[in-house]
Amino acid sequence: MKRNQRRFGISTFFLLAGSCLAGVSSVRAADVSISQAKSFTFALPPAPLARTLLRISAQTGTPIAFSPDQVAGRQAVAVSGRMTEAAAVGQALRGTALSAVATPSGGLKIVTTAPRAPAATPAPQGSAVRATDAAVLAAPARVDATSNAEDIVVTGSRLAHSALTDIMPTTTLDAAQLARRGYTNVGTALLRENPAYGLPDNSNMGAQGSYGAGQFFANMFNLGSQRTLTLVNGTRFVSDASSSIFGAVAGSPVDLSIIPSSLIKKVETVSVGGAPAYGSDAIAGVQNFILKNDFQGVEFTAQGGFSQKLDDGSARIALLAGRHFDHDRGGVVFDVEYNNQLPLTRAARPQFGGGDSNYFGQSNNPNSPYQYVLQHGQRYLEFTNTGIPVTSDTYPTLSGQNLGGVTNAAGQTLIFNPTGSALVPLTFNSVNGDQISGSGGNGFNIGNYDNLIVGQTRLNLTTLAHYDITEHLKAKFEGWYQDASAFNTSAQPNYNTALFASAMTGAADGTQSGNLVLSTNNPFLTQAERSTIVSNLAAQGLPTDQFYLARANTDYGTGAFTTNTQTFRFVGGLNGDFEFAGRHFDWDITGTYGRSMSQTYQPMIVAQNFVNALNAVTLPNGQIGCAPGYVSSPLPTENATCAALNPFGVGTATQSAIDYVTAMSKTSQTNSQFDIVAEVKSTVVKLPAGDVRWDLGYEHRREATNFNPGAFFRGEAMPDGTYQQYGAYIPVSPVAGSYHTHEAFAELEVPLVSPKMHVPGVYEFSGDAAARYVNNSITGGFWTWTAGGDLCADARRCVPRQLYPLAPRAVDHGTVRARWLGLR
Repeated sequence: MKRNQRRFGISTFFLLAGSCLAGVSSVRAADVSISQAKSFTFALPPAPLARTLLRISAQTGTPIAFSPDQVAGRQAVAVSGRMTEAAAVGQALRGTALSAVATPSGGLKIVTTAPRAPAATPAPQGSAVRATDAAVLAAPARVDATSNAEDIVVTGSRLAHSALTDIMPTTTLDAAQLARRGYTNVGTALLRENPAYGLPDNSNMGAQGSYGAGQFFANMFNLGSQRTLTLVNGTRFVSDASSSIFGAVAGSPVDLSIIPSSLIKKVETVSVGGAPAYGSDAIAGVQNFILKNDFQGVEFTAQGGFSQKLDDGSARIALLAGRHFDHDRGGVVFDVEYNNQLPLTRAARPQFGGGDSNYFGQSNNPNSPYQYVLQHGQRYLEFTNTGIPVTSDTYPTLSGQNLGGVTNAAGQTLIFNPTGSALVPLTFNSVNGDQISGSGGNGFNIGNYDNLIVGQTRLNLTTLAHYDITEHLKAKFEGWYQDASAFNTSAQPNYNTALFASAMTGAADGTQSGNLVLSTNNPFLTQAERSTIVSNLAAQGLPTDQFYLARANTDYGTGAFTTNTQTFRFVGGLNGDFEFAGRHFDWDITGTYGRSMSQTYQPMIVAQNFVNALNAVTLPNGQIGCAPGYVSSPLPTENATCAALNPFGVGTATQSAIDYVTAMSKTSQTNSQFDIVAEVKSTVVKLPAGDVRWDLGYEHRREATNFNPGAFFRGEAMPDGTYQQYGAYIPVSPVAGSYHTHEAFAELEVPLVSPKMHVPGVYEFSGDAAARYVNNSITGGFWTWTAGGDLCADARRCVPRQLYPLAPRAVDHGTVRARWLGLR
């Protein structure tokens, strides 16, 4: 609790800071346009022309568009001195028969000024330009439809494609839209901006799944979060989802709150067909978060806000800094982002989803033409948070009529008032057709016990780096760390009602959710309450020494919990190119290691101590205490000494009694991921429409998970090897294990018609195919593949892109264990 208070104190500071900065304040050192005619200091050695143009663009922030044919085999002279970006490009183009012209978007475009003469000598090895280097992507200038469209690596394929030849259905969300809408969680941004996303299996809004408060798992097409694959810069990310079958989500989806919004360049979402390129889980689709790997300058952002009711406060502070070094051969980017969101419950908005909102309830009128009718303010009539006395182990009411409840002289069902000092009538405006709820009145206001926004604090530290060791060998690195806490502030409480079980007569009877059994001599009852209850028992011919109580325990079984998460991730890789047998080859090796550790803390009612505390008597010294002879649970609670618990009214129990009946449960989850991918790509043969391109690769992945339910949820070990629950929850088993895969993949693109062929009625026509074989240590081997084609009548008109995919889902240990137990 102290930790939470400290975090909320920090959030107040950041909220005030964000408000004083009036929303967002930014300092950018890399955003430079041509119109400013700003000078830069260049020190670029002679190099292939494409490399020099890329470096000028990266250093100045000016987009430069060119095609592979224009620069292939050309060398740039040294560019040195202080000059504008246009002058630097002009100097690099000397002797190449090329020149640069300004574009309307503020960039530069390379054009041919004279016919190109044949090269007198062979081009230096490696001077051929890879397709991924064919254009600068910082803010690419628009090219004419008749020119070669720039090729870029897009999500869903390991070969570079233009916008026309990419057969994957792809949508993009860029950094500008994230900033424009002020999103602090990219999961929320995707949910609101992309209609392909359904309600997430768990998020920072609404009810929270067990063992994972605040985790945001995207859900494409409502097929389940476990069927949406998440990539960051094209590589897998470690999951922090619980492997328990009682967790928030099945499988191993990625919590999107780990990814800092300040570092995102864009998010590409591929609806189908990503499995051959990336492997398992890309069933609904792939979401690839592309980061600002080459950012230069310093950007500071602070934003804060609150609602018109001066609640729902949020704060975000981010610092993004990057620079090049060693004459632009290397670059490093550092990002730190802090987010704080104060919680908001439905009780704070009773008219919007809370207890006083409209809802559709079953009609109680048998002659109604509608099964469900619009109602207002749902209340449950079988229990309240103050308690309903019952004469027998049954419901107090049924369809609004008294069934087993204690009544007054007028026959009205009675409940305890909020202070527990008197019995008052149960009221309602109307009864629903479900027979247990109604509208309005003083029944249990269940709508108020849920979240609208989950309280959360997140600190993200991220480092991205790259270095050109040589012209043909490059290195890259990523380092990630997140420390996060999320608070499930409001939830449905523990109930004691005949709706769920028989009366709770002891700790080991397995009915910890049934009606409470209390003595009519309970010293917390007033004399008037005792007389009313006893007279009702006597009138029904029942023993007058005990009665039952139906109650929603909102004051000591609240359902609230906190999840703390730490995540580490490291990525390292090498990539380069070489010439062999007259062909140009690109290769890449990338290794990833990630580890996520989370703990969830939740106060839970311990049944044995609960029974002891409810058995209150008047001690010889006149004080109210627990009946002598009690035996406490072997599970430690917050208070080891029994203190009598007052269940009448709400908030009437002493803190010492609450501490005695509750234990702080702790569940732990650890996930780790190791992934290494190696691939090489080149061409096979040149057709009239272009090169037939291929990609071959190998991937080895190892996933491990370990869920520890902790002492409370595991239960008490019995001599026969079974476990007995400590409270209202059945014993939860630990889940631990690992699996590994060996995967081989290939991709082929065959261009059949290109614009330069001038085929009547056909602008561009190509076919694509990709396949992957996965050998999983648990499930064995299987194939996944995709085949498709693309046909365009002109640069703007393409027929619906044809694609046929077959995608698998990876095994998860929770599902495997559930099947062993016969639960799924």
